[in-house]
Amino acid sequence: DFRTEGLISPSAYTKLAYKYLNQFRSQYARVLYQYFKMLIGGKDKPFRTDITLSIEYLYNLLGINENTNKEYIVRRSSFIKRCVEPAAKEINRYSDIELLYTTIRGRANKIVDIYFEFNINKKIDIAKKVAENVLDSVDNKTTSLFETDVQTFKEFKKQILDNFSGKDLCNFIDGYLPEVTISLTESGYLFNNNTQKHLDSESAMQFWNWLYKNRDRVDDIKIVDELTILNHNYKNKRFSISQRGYDGVITVISIQKNDGDKYRVDIINDSKEGGSFIATKQQIEDTLKEQV
Repeated sequence: DFRTEGLISPSAYTKLAYKYLNQFRSQYARVLYQYFKMLIGGKDKPFRTDITLSIEYLYNLLGINENTNKEYIVRRSSFIKRCVEPAAKEINRYSDIELLYTTIRGRANKIVDIYFEFNINKKIDIAKKVAENVLDSVDNKTTSLFETDVQTFKEFKKQILDNFSGKDLCNFIDGYLPEVTISLTESGYLFNNNTQKHLDSESAMQFWNWLYKNRDRVDDIKIVDELTILNHNYKNKRFSISQRGYDGVITVISIQKNDGDKYRVDIINDSKEGGSFIATKQQIEDTLKEQV
């Protein structure tokens, strides 16, 4: 527990802070950035620069639950790797906060807490950046955590092999289920973390070609939850339906979380008439099974 008298209010966020939020890909980076920003406070002297949070508290803070993120509840190391680590990377790279964290283990070597250290990055001249509107040109844009100016496929592949040996490369790959993550082994082979098998030569070549064309996806591990998968499977796609008060071809505009285990599906027909319906994941799959 901690006292909250000195916390900065959301209304006191600077223009620059909001621009940092726009740079984050990870929803967890946005939450943690705002949390640590409020703990640091709005005065010259930081209100607080470290805190120990239990895994259960972090689950609640980040909206992790057994219904949509069971893997993270069962495997805490996966929660650290897929949620905390990418968020910390983005906060350190894109914001005015320097963030370090250490996991704390309890009985049976189980991760029970995470100790965070955070403070304003003194290397960033906030006043100068605001005055020059440095971030104006990148509003609502995303930047890959891996940047390369290499021109040829051979150079690109060598750079990946040199820098990502033993690491995950990305998920949400064309031709694979969203939850499949491809990693690079220490010996330089591509590995499917879902099937726990190496890619065969043909699949490996297809993946390398896809990655070369989508270089911004290197080191981009997206959060895989039920809502993300639903949007990946249905958003901006056309379906023929004859139920839930609709009869004809519709396009799914978005899927958003609703109460309980239900979602709101926003759709539009060919006459540009919009609508929506509430359904569970299974009901959505049953309704949107005929793609056109």
